[in-house]
Amino acid sequence: MEPWLRKVVVFLFFFGLQSCLQRPETLKLSEANSKSSRRECRIRDREVAPWSNADEADIQFYCHQDEQAKIKSVECRLGGAESKWVSCLNSSSHRVQKLRNGQQIFEVRAVYEDGEEVKSVPYVWKVDTFSPSILNVDRTYDEKNAMLEFEVEAVDSGGSGLSGMECSLSPLQEWRPCSEKIQFDRLEKDLEYVFRVRAKDQAGNLSPVFTDAPFQLQRIPAAIASGAYCEFLQNPIQWIKVRELTVSFRCLDEQGQSMEAECKSDEAEWGPCLSSKHHRLSKLSLGEHELQVRPLAKGVARHLSSMDESEALARWNFVVDDMAPLTVITHAQIEGLTPSFAFAVDEDLSPVREVQCQVEAHNRVLKKWHPCQSPFTVSSGLQEDVSYTLKVRAVDAAGNIGRPDTKTWMAKEQKHPVCLTLHQQSSLSMDEEQMKVDFYCHGPSKIVETQCRTNHGEWRSCASEKFDILERSPSGEEIKSFQVRAKDSSNAWGEPSLPYHP
Repeated sequence: MEPWLRKVVVFLFFFGLQSCLQRPETLKLSEANSKSSRRECRIRDREVAPWSNADEADIQFYCHQDEQAKIKSVECRLGGAESKWVSCLNSSSHRVQKLRNGQQIFEVRAVYEDGEEVKSVPYVWKVDTFSPSILNVDRTYDEKNAMLEFEVEAVDSGGSGLSGMECSLSPLQEWRPCSEKIQFDRLEKDLEYVFRVRAKDQAGNLSPVFTDAPFQLQRIPAAIASGAYCEFLQNPIQWIKVRELTVSFRCLDEQGQSMEAECKSDEAEWGPCLSSKHHRLSKLSLGEHELQVRPLAKGVARHLSSMDESEALARWNFVVDDMAPLTVITHAQIEGLTPSFAFAVDEDLSPVREVQCQVEAHNRVLKKWHPCQSPFTVSSGLQEDVSYTLKVRAVDAAGNIGRPDTKTWMAKEQKHPVCLTLHQQSSLSMDEEQMKVDFYCHGPSKIVETQCRTNHGEWRSCASEKFDILERSPSGEEIKSFQVRAKDSSNAWGEPSLPYHP
């Protein structure tokens, strides 16, 4: 045998011997790695949105099991490390229910026969079941530019935040996306318009629909045959709280030159204005008023036909109201650390623009004046055996601020179920025959049943644990009040919620 061939044979012999000596250990390590890689639990892929408006969820998962990795039990937990593991409903899915608002953490683990535990990566999402609210809508109209503008104030109380709004102006259009300020132009003067708006939050909850009062646009001052016309220099407001004021205007001919003017207040006769640019109104009484201005020039104002005269006029209708609205707290549900209050506002001449609430403790303001609606719930930050005071006041469209009504109570631990009607506008109709009312019930133990009633009648099962559908009776009986109550696992019914007046 050649020397070089002998060296190759010796090398192969020793290499094979070394491989044989190491093979059992290598196989054992490989088998362990294979066993470890097979042992896993994971939550199946799904589209994870940052927020959900559902208070329950079906979560699918997978824990590996074969002849070498047999599972003894599969357990789930909701709430993170502070929560207890419980047996899953089955080996591949688990339903979580009665979820409270806020962050949710779900995990699954498998316990193998040899005692090893394998956990999944936590599945995290957030829940927001509360609908946003439309607090206020201001409508202004620029007669000069024929521009109608709505400014919407909305708030989200569930935590996910507002994602946008939708609005409609019938009979012109259906629902469309819009912003906090919405403008419309080229509107007809003879049509009656109704503006509606609703807000949506990041979780997909829609607010009740806010419906503005029906309205028609006033005739836009336009040039008559001679080309003369008048217009107010400021945007006239509909409600004022003063009994004297100076109004600015201008009257121009077809060349744009300034003209003299005549003025007319309410039922008085036409007469000279204070000047060619201003007119003073004084000793105004409470209630409705009208101011008209028209050009005064030879062959124009004195001899206008009735049709031309109406075209040449600048007309302002307004209401004088210097009386503040009266607010009265009518009901108080103070059991527990989330007390609820109902209140009513009495205002005759001008509508209520906003109701405001302020919470105090020992003459120290906890939350300054802020917009609120009846029923109003103090939802957080209260402590047991501490005295608190709620103040409620109203501001009308003229700017009058009413005297606050107050209610003082001592915060106590909750012992019975409590139900709250959530903030919503009275124009919440889903269609002409139905109305949806949202509510929230909680107690010292699990809520097992809810009941609803209207007009203080018989109790009945609600449409859902979170809302009820009110249907108008065939006789056309008006729904004047709505209440809900709940029973917890102690089999005790709580007091009815404060009356909500649709």
